[in-house]
Amino acid sequence: MNKKLFGLVTLAIFAFALTSVVAQAAGPVQWFSDGKLIPAGVVVPVATSGKLTITLRAPTGAPIGSITCKIKDKDKIQNGPNGGMDEMTMFTFSGCKAKPSPCPRGTKAEIVALSLPWRSHLTAGPPIRDELVVALEIRCSRQPFTVLEGTLAPEVGKSTLVFGAGSGTLGGTGGFSAEFKGIDKLKGPMNDKTITAG
Repeated sequence: MNKKLFGLVTLAIFAFALTSVVAQAAGPVQWFSDGKLIPAGVVVPVATSGKLTITLRAPTGAPIGSITCKIKDKDKIQNGPNGGMDEMTMFTFSGCKAKPSPCPRGTKAEIVALSLPWRSHLTAGPPIRDELVVALEIRCSRQPFTVLEGTLAPEVGKSTLVFGAGSGTLGGTGGFSAEFKGIDKLKGPMNDKTITAG
């Protein structure tokens, strides 16, 4: 083997080994409160609130309406051997406004959370995301329109879950689908100011 080829092979092996060591050193992504790692097994209650816009698409892929709602939820976050976990025990939508509305004229668009609690786990980035299994029902004046199910992965920021590009799409009954955009702000216990992941 000539010196040039030997050097390239050696460099490739070194780069692979270095990458493996960094990945092992990093370990699983975990939750932090006020910059301190939450001890394994300790459950931290978190309340969140924000605004979320759901854009519905027809089976053809064409947008048929957007619904913007205020959201509130209650979470229980903790760290385990495989990284940070989250359990949403409550998720409510209120003050929903549709423009344009996917619902028939004279009816009001509503969103209801199904199959609670929703569970999630942190995934490595960049960016770090909270991969969440979701089930929702869109209703028109309490009459079922479509059920949306699947996995969303909002980006974890500084006390925020940011929904947008890269967060995923939910599939719905009747061939509908939905995309999500907005920010869910996290608030920890009274003495904790910031919830982050890393």
